[in-house]
Amino acid sequence: MNEQRIGIITFADKAILPYTKYTIPSITQWCIANNYQFIMETATLTDWHVSWNKIFLLEKYLKQSTFDICVFIDADMFIANQCLKIEGIIDRYPQAVLVCDDTMNGSILNTGSIIARRSAWTLELLKRIREVAESLDMKHNAFHEQTCMQHLFKNDEDVRDNVSIMPMRVLNSYWQDCDDPQKHDVYHIMARPVEEKREKARKLFDACEI
Repeated sequence: MNEQRIGIITFADKAILPYTKYTIPSITQWCIANNYQFIMETATLTDWHVSWNKIFLLEKYLKQSTFDICVFIDADMFIANQCLKIEGIIDRYPQAVLVCDDTMNGSILNTGSIIARRSAWTLELLKRIREVAESLDMKHNAFHEQTCMQHLFKNDEDVRDNVSIMPMRVLNSYWQDCDDPQKHDVYHIMARPVEEKREKARKLFDACEI
């Protein structure tokens, strides 16, 4: 069986520097330990809301055919378990695109982490997510890439067949859990003020000895 080429992608700019100085080292070391190529983009690819960069970046790198698997991870995620294997996740979930559930926050799915297999179907899905944003005027608001993907999942059987919603703890977490460094493999310090994210990320950094 051929080894999968896995790329880990994130986006960060100066506005989030206070906490990325703690989260990015955890992602970098995890990639080194597991032979994943890590790409951190700092220049936006779009005039849409900054959160849309994940959709544009996944399209960019899937089209280049450098990777078999592209994984986008929000920059406010902290990888506590450095032995976590993307290969183990994709072996369990054969669908084209993998995201985690977000039921505690009242949503079907959370796009803080997206695992995308390189395929024509995946690229078409990313295009359709953008098209939904344009038709519903959701280009300039936070979190709406998640809203648009959820819209397609609710309304399209083909999307439901090819997108797997995994348990939250597989590659994500609720921000309420970020004060317990022994609880999860991955911590997502989502939807909090920058200074609160910085403090939670610092505590995880210190506790996990990254």
